[in-house]
Amino acid sequence: MAAEEAEQLKWVYVRVKREKATYFLHVDLQQTTFEVKAMLQDLTQRDPGDMKLWREGTELQDACKLADAQVENDEVLALAFRLKDSDRYEEVHITSHDQAAGNGA
Repeated sequence: MAAEEAEQLKWVYVRVKREKATYFLHVDLQQTTFEVKAMLQDLTQRDPGDMKLWREGTELQDACKLADAQVENDEVLALAFRLKDSDRYEEVHITSHDQAAGNGA
């Protein structure tokens, strides 16, 4: 039974947020950040090379496994896209539910 529990623990749900959008992904903690970006490619229609993912203010490097970055179940990751015709990326901006509903600043 312990082996089954360990197997189940490596799969988690993460929420990837950018501005008003939230993407829900079921990921394996042994996946790399780049593999998560590849999953997002179908949803965002953006190339993984044009994305950056952040966890608690720290950029997740492409080769880093989610487990090594200590990503946990129901974690929120921030998504930023490369600015058009630039090597720079947009600033991370996640609109809260209150802001989206017009209840906050």
